[in-house]
Amino acid sequence: MKNLLLSICFAFTANLSFSQSIGLRGGVELSDNKFPNKAGGIGLYVNVNHFSKKLEAVMYTDLFSKGMNERKLGREDISYEKKTIGGAALFIIPNSNKLKFKFGPDISYNWIDATQIGKSGTYFTDGIKANYVGFGVMTNLQYRPILNFPITLDLFITPSYMVNAESTEHVIAHRSLKIVDIQLGLAYQFRKE
Repeated sequence: MKNLLLSICFAFTANLSFSQSIGLRGGVELSDNKFPNKAGGIGLYVNVNHFSKKLEAVMYTDLFSKGMNERKLGREDISYEKKTIGGAALFIIPNSNKLKFKFGPDISYNWIDATQIGKSGTYFTDGIKANYVGFGVMTNLQYRPILNFPITLDLFITPSYMVNAESTEHVIAHRSLKIVDIQLGLAYQFRKE
């Protein structure tokens, strides 16, 4: 596990040194599972596409969370946190000089810690504390430049199927999760295409 994390961190750092742009993004997670549904998040992403005009590599790290609400009698409270590191290979379909549509396979590693505390006759707790490998398809609509600055506006939509890779002791983890991330980002381009 430690070697995997070091390898991912090294790949992310190497990608950053060759990247064409770096950006910040924020968004929301939607799911049929009560824990990740409607969680807000922020993230960092880097793009590399100087090796091809039709292909782009994206590496990213995100943090999604939602906190417990103020305790109310009979109300269920959910605390959720997900840390993600991942990458995608995107095929570029240029629509115009300012607009690009990109899509491609996405793979990620996710650390999820979620709990639910509520009252249904008696107090109960439920939760997820596990690591997941996510497989999905990232779509990216990019508009550039903004106000003649080297800044791009990116819309990311990434549906993912997450498979439980490792559970923490004494916690029952869901075998899989289906999540859709919708994110809006601003990126600074420091290398020309």
